[in-house]
Amino acid sequence: MATYGAMQARIAREIKRSGLTTDIQAAIQTAIRAYETRPFYFNQGRATLNTVATVKIYGLPSDPTAAAGVFKKMRFLRLQRSGSSWQELLEYTRDEALNADTNDNLTGVPDHYFVEFLPKTTPDNDRATVGQLWLLPIPNDSFTLELHYFREMGPLSDNGDENVWTNEAEALIRCRAKRELYTHVIRDVGEAQKFTMAEQDALRDISRLNTMARAPGRLQANW
Repeated sequence: MATYGAMQARIAREIKRSGLTTDIQAAIQTAIRAYETRPFYFNQGRATLNTVATVKIYGLPSDPTAAAGVFKKMRFLRLQRSGSSWQELLEYTRDEALNADTNDNLTGVPDHYFVEFLPKTTPDNDRATVGQLWLLPIPNDSFTLELHYFREMGPLSDNGDENVWTNEAEALIRCRAKRELYTHVIRDVGEAQKFTMAEQDALRDISRLNTMARAPGRLQANW
């Protein structure tokens, strides 16, 4: 299993540059941000939630035993209407949600949602995502919701840290990081173009694995 430190060392070796530790770290983080909300077989989660009549706010999927929060960003949210019929909910911005929430007595079948992230309040959860899910209109009955979301993988800060970006997606992140370095730090257009092509090759490899991987398993959430 590759670590954050091993990835940095390999990039430095491959570009034959020493003294660029800070730039290499920044390039790796930039590469991760470019792909962390792209749907891959290793960064998606799914959970179900049963609403309660007149209850508007629910917790996000979480795992108290994990080193990092489970939920990062909603992909989509759908509600089971009847039988196998599902309705996808639309997402509100915070202002839209507050405007729609002016009448606390407005209840019905939810057709919109809003995800609000909350301040991290204790050292124990400083690596966890804390937040809540608003449903509007406020449910007037019990409904089954299915949440599809991007998972939070945890930070890479210490050299010994590792996650999917240093393992399953190692080649993709490493090539993108080298592209960033050659484009913005070393300023070598030819090498930047070479690693743009290498990045696309790595992305195609992961895309092939996506087609072979089974659908994400249902996560047992801690509601």
